Amino acid sequence: ERVIGTLRNIDKIKNNEAFIIPSEINFNCLVCDLKEYGFKYDGKINVLKTILNTDYIWEKIRTEGGAYGGAISINRDGILCLNSYSDPNIKNTYNNFYNIANYIKNLNIDEDMLHMYKIGTINSFDRNIKDNEINEIALARYFSKRTNEDALKEKNEILYTKLEDIKSYFQIFEKAFEKALICTIGNKEDIEQDKNIFNNIKKLV
Repeated sequence: ERVIGTLRNIDKIKNNEAFIIPSEINFNCLVCDLKEYGFKYDGKINVLKTILNTDYIWEKIRTEGGAYGGAISINRDGILCLNSYSDPNIKNTYNNFYNIANYIKNLNIDEDMLHMYKIGTINSFDRNIKDNEINEIALARYFSKRTNEDALKEKNEILYTKLEDIKSYFQIFEKAFEKALICTIGNKEDIEQDKNIFNNIKKLV
């Protein structure tokens, strides 16, 4: 229910940057604009986010890559953000991020598994709300002009999502990743080892 702040000016950012800090691990972030390539926000994208967060990112970034965590978020303006934290990798993580388009293209799950992902997605909508969150959600809905009817529509779109709906995002992701921006904060040796992927490297501390 929370509305992520819009970032419609990301095209003004020219550099893929890295910032060196006294750290043994890295924090990586990739951002791109899906809306530029025909993306329209609806409930189906939330099912894809659930699949990516619980399957692909968990496996590639955490289990295989050794990062403490990672996630994907997509706001209603079509801004996609992928991140990893406490990550021993840089370039390998970004390669896994870019490969998400191919993962979507080749995704093959049965109806039972898709149903499980839908349930997981719906649970994030119908979770118990704490008292201190009520005003925050109401305020977010007011400024985004999102009604209860909009929320119900989004839930129905989740419930009726098909595998072909998920796979249809492949081309949008593929094209958007071509203009993605990356930023890493982390270990000096790791950043210097992968310095060819950055336009600008700065030392913060």
